[in-house]
Amino acid sequence: MLREEAYLADRLAVQIEEQVVRFLSGRSRNRYDGATHAPEVSEIFGWYREDFSSGCQGIRPRERLFAQYAELLTDDPDGQTVIRSQEAKINCLDYDWALNDCRGCREHEQAPAK
Repeated sequence: MLREEAYLADRLAVQIEEQVVRFLSGRSRNRYDGATHAPEVSEIFGWYREDFSSGCQGIRPRERLFAQYAELLTDDPDGQTVIRSQEAKINCLDYDWALNDCRGCREHEQAPAK
């Protein structure tokens, strides 16, 4: 999910908005569970809960963030309504640490013996 370009001061707000949309659109990381009537989001939102709850430069508390982008978390209009109410309990999904697994990375391969 790395950005294909550098962040630039004159485009920063647009670039951040694009990244938010890209990240929240990934249903393997962020979604709505109709059975529990709760958003299920990346564990990153749990780890950095205080950062999201404090609000800074347009970054709002998690509940408001998810309410603004409810249509990215579910296609179900009733689920979107629940998310937009900001009353649903937010469940964090287990983080997939496989992304950090370096087995097979070139820089971690053993050099041949001389």
